[in-house]
Amino acid sequence: MSPPDARRNPWWLPFTLGTLLLAIGVGVLVAGLGSARQQQVLTERGVPADAVVTSVDQDGRSLEATLEWTASTGRRIVEAGVQVDGPIVVGRHLTVIYDPRHPGVFVTGDVGDGYLAVLGLGALVALAGGAAVLRGLWARRRQARQRVLETS
Repeated sequence: MSPPDARRNPWWLPFTLGTLLLAIGVGVLVAGLGSARQQQVLTERGVPADAVVTSVDQDGRSLEATLEWTASTGRRIVEAGVQVDGPIVVGRHLTVIYDPRHPGVFVTGDVGDGYLAVLGLGALVALAGGAAVLRGLWARRRQARQRVLETS
């Protein structure tokens, strides 16, 4: 029979929730690092271009635009499903910054540092998850010690 304290303080609850938070935090960190890499590439070799909104589609609750611009090589680029800040109307001109090696990698507006918030959030969630896992393991160890003391 397990000691009464084991029922009041289950070790597996913080361990399981902590593992879940840790996995989510690591996933957010990996996504943030990918975004940071993209921002770095666009900062180093990005080329600005004037894009035009050619169509607007409603996808559920959000509006998505189709953008067209001409790359520095003269190639016409068309990107659908783009989230655009501000009012989205056909014919609106936007500045896009794209990677000339891979024109599908682009941002509208300035290359910012918004990925830093994602990295910070991922780190906080991962730290909270790690702390919860350690709390669960500590509770498990304490329960095991109590069982040993009770059987002695």
